[in-house]
Amino acid sequence: MNNIDVNHIIAGNNPNYGGSLINQKYSPLQNITITNDQRGYCNKLFNDRIKTLLDNGVFPETLKLYAKWKPIPPKLPKDQTPPMVVISSQRASWLKGLFLNMQQRKKPLRNYNNPNTFANGPVPWYAPRRSGRHLYILVHHSEYDDYEKNLRPFPNMTVVGYKYGENTQTLGGFGASRFAALAMAMDLGYEKAWLVDDNVVHINGFPNTLTDVEKDLRDNIWAIGFGAATENYDLGTFFNEIKYSKNYDFENAKPGLLQQVVLWNLNLLRANSFNISPYFSTSNEDVSSSNYLQKKGLEQRIVTTCSIIKLRYTAEKDEKQFSNPFNYTALLFYEKEKDVLIKDGNTKLSDYIKEVVIPHSQEPNNISPEITGVRAIEQILSEAVKKDWQPDKIFDPYREFKDVRIRRISVDDLIQPETLIQTLIGS
Repeated sequence: MNNIDVNHIIAGNNPNYGGSLINQKYSPLQNITITNDQRGYCNKLFNDRIKTLLDNGVFPETLKLYAKWKPIPPKLPKDQTPPMVVISSQRASWLKGLFLNMQQRKKPLRNYNNPNTFANGPVPWYAPRRSGRHLYILVHHSEYDDYEKNLRPFPNMTVVGYKYGENTQTLGGFGASRFAALAMAMDLGYEKAWLVDDNVVHINGFPNTLTDVEKDLRDNIWAIGFGAATENYDLGTFFNEIKYSKNYDFENAKPGLLQQVVLWNLNLLRANSFNISPYFSTSNEDVSSSNYLQKKGLEQRIVTTCSIIKLRYTAEKDEKQFSNPFNYTALLFYEKEKDVLIKDGNTKLSDYIKEVVIPHSQEPNNISPEITGVRAIEQILSEAVKKDWQPDKIFDPYREFKDVRIRRISVDDLIQPETLIQTLIGS
């Protein structure tokens, strides 16, 4: 095979890109083809991302976790009850409204099949008054103050800010936030934890209690997931999609894509130095980790008889607002990857995105070419993981940086809460 064949990626445009379904929103490409001769090239794409973050002093750096609790976060329950861990961004006031719906109930719910669950409006699936578990809501440091002020009144809930190192613009994105969430739960000593998207409101077919599922997370099983939501419902339609039947079938569950609601076996992650990769910034952090587990033959299950229901956020994030902390890392990657050759070996990724992908997408006027380009590379990298072509440090980024560690810091010890954001941004 000649040089140009090795150093470009064959792929086609996904005409459904830009839609609301899960296989449309984050997938600008389709029919991606990488050959065995391209293993070194794909490895280089990974290593270029690693070098980009190193060169910009963004990662790997010490991961700092802070909250207004002492100790930080609260002590583990004696029975090791798995907590709920939720990652969120730009939805503080929206979540406050959902939790207020829950607070209107005189008594907490302890049954996931209670038909009166939504009597006062939609409530989060992970709400403490519904789950009976402590809830950690993890947010980027630049959003900590907003979330803490909005969610302060609610009991059994801890807002935790995360920050990598001292750089003014620190690591963000889907992979970095999920990495921080699982790292926090492992650092606290939990053996299991639920990682849940912030707009999940129900799981059709779910058993009565969380323990009905947790008992099936045996010592050799890395994670349990469920049938992922392919559409987010608005207030006018989500009630019609809710079903309270118990249809949980673990024994016939097969390996698959772990996303949206996942019960993780932290003992296995901790013992094997594995975590969701922070090098996937805008998409495919869940696809790549699922591909890795399946390729390595590591046991995980998807209970497809239970389907996730998500509520549409009423003010969708504008991905063109690059001040969003989730987009900073993506822009670093885009500058490095925009000249990757695609399609026929003579077309730069940036040109293909602007001239083919976006004009033929579902929402050509509302799509960022930069974010789209990064998503395209992340699709390619996920295909490489499926072939086990990634460097080890992709899922174990602290492998070569043993002096890097996790620190839990009290906001009260660190700085006055009212000046937290201004000082961190100006540091």
